[in-house]
Amino acid sequence: MGLVQFLAPILSERLGGYNSVAFFDFMIPLAIVVSAVLTLLAVIGIWEKDRPEFFGVGNKQEKVKIKEYIAILKANKELQRLMVAGAGCKLAFSIATNMTVLCMLYGAMMGNYGGLYLPMMIVGYIFSVPFFLLTVRTSQKHGQKASLVRYTKLALIMYVGVLVLLLFWKQGVAAFNLSLSPINLYSILFILFFGIGYGAYYATADMPIPMVADCSDYETYRSGRYVPGIMGTLFSLVDKLVSSLGSTIVGVAVAMIGIQTLPDSNTPYAEGMHGVVIILFCVVPMIAWIATLIAMKGYTLTGAKMKEIQAVNAARKQAVGEGMSLEEAMEKWK
Repeated sequence: MGLVQFLAPILSERLGGYNSVAFFDFMIPLAIVVSAVLTLLAVIGIWEKDRPEFFGVGNKQEKVKIKEYIAILKANKELQRLMVAGAGCKLAFSIATNMTVLCMLYGAMMGNYGGLYLPMMIVGYIFSVPFFLLTVRTSQKHGQKASLVRYTKLALIMYVGVLVLLLFWKQGVAAFNLSLSPINLYSILFILFFGIGYGAYYATADMPIPMVADCSDYETYRSGRYVPGIMGTLFSLVDKLVSSLGSTIVGVAVAMIGIQTLPDSNTPYAEGMHGVVIILFCVVPMIAWIATLIAMKGYTLTGAKMKEIQAVNAARKQAVGEGMSLEEAMEKWK
């Protein structure tokens, strides 16, 4: 994603803009090839662990009928809460980083898309590095829930600052516009609030995905079933459906202010853009983070709870391996 974001503005200028056929003829094959390579690396990464002896309580996966998907989703409250958190974070991320939104912010409003997009993207990635390390450390010490909640709160607080700055923005007034040359107090505050906020939520945007494994372990603990494929499928279905709405929401928002085509880096400022950018760049992510925090408040799979669940599952697995029935093992080990 970083590679595409980095190359997109450079190549768009040389290939006729974001709406040109030449631009997509180059970018789409590039994205496919890079994604394929990274997917292959992911398969290599999990190859040694994807073996039957690591499967659930027994040594085989269960075949579950489609109608049972609904029953599992209904019974597994932790997965429901994780879906809310995951879908909210993904939707917020897809909208706030949408190219149309950034064109309106850096180009139409701030008047310098070419001079702001890449530097601000680099700022975001620079701030993300320490947060990736912090989220890993927090997850190791206190569990993934604690890490997600802590850095989502930080992102929410920082984006209150970004929201205030955008509310103070005035077209053509240098003191209330983002500028890197010359830099002003408004720009310094924007970089700090945006950088810390972006770094925190970029580091946590995909955190709900590995947390599906906790929900899978919890389902084995709760019902004795080992159904990681179903857990991943249910989460992924909702996640992809919601995140795919990002471009639709942006398109509808732009159409509501009377713009007929999606803005690009050369689109001039139009009446209503200020409000649309504030909503899409700040308000929507903030609402998603609030929903995430509410969902996580009742999420019980803390670091300590997961250690307990994994210990119970391991004891049951050993007992089943020694000849005890699953029902007896579940009754004995709780």
